[in-house]
Amino acid sequence: MQVLFLALGANRRRAVIEESRRVVEHGGRAVVLVTSRSAWSAETFAPGVRVLALPSPDTHWPLRAEQVVLFRGPRFVLARAARVLKRSPKRWIGAYEKRVANRMHRKVFLPVYRKAWPDQQKRALAAQVRAGGPYDAFVVTDPISFPVARELIGSERVAFRIDQLVTPANSDKGKV
Repeated sequence: MQVLFLALGANRRRAVIEESRRVVEHGGRAVVLVTSRSAWSAETFAPGVRVLALPSPDTHWPLRAEQVVLFRGPRFVLARAARVLKRSPKRWIGAYEKRVANRMHRKVFLPVYRKAWPDQQKRALAAQVRAGGPYDAFVVTDPISFPVARELIGSERVAFRIDQLVTPANSDKGKV
């Protein structure tokens, strides 16, 4: 049995680790899908548990272009100008980012980006789920993952705990 654990919110870590270990012990394949590996870096999974991280949303070209235009370019220019005038570059850069760049990002860029690419994150998540292969069951491990699971998977073999996926025929044998 191949089981996908959706752990996008990094809640219930101990339960995810324990349940994925149980799946592997009973001969199944466990794949844990997380938002970023850094949130799970202190955790140790059982051998055979595959941990996949979603690609960073910053890898989409419009977001990278915006970072260059709104943040990196002006940061470079302001740092050089501040040094020429013997001022604190941190202060100038901080003021620019607070008063201009962050506001432009929130009020101009993000609304346009969300209208132009409304399902970018969903597509990346769907691609990651497809890359793992066909799954027999899905375990949604935290509240953040529920809406994602509903859109991606529907209702086929979705559970909050691995115990909910144990069928009565397999329960007496201890199989998952």
